[in-house]
Amino acid sequence: MRKPEVRNFPAIMRDTGGWRYELARQGVDDLAAFMEPGLAALLAVSARGHSPAPAATALWHEFVSARTALLALIPPLGIKRRP
Repeated sequence: MRKPEVRNFPAIMRDTGGWRYELARQGVDDLAAFMEPGLAALLAVSARGHSPAPAATALWHEFVSARTALLALIPPLGIKRRP
């Protein structure tokens, strides 16, 4: 089960707007830019009969780091969101 801040991240960023929204939008684009080719590479390695585990672990760590950075954009309680 996903945490509420992960599940609601798109709506929170949309409602927040401004620089936080722009950074979130760019961060999600960046995340897709490295995950898509990374997953394709893992599939290619696996198709050749090699273990993708070391590379998969590295990709997972990159994903977790990027996700953590994105979630840090959620404004603290008390910061007004745009109307």
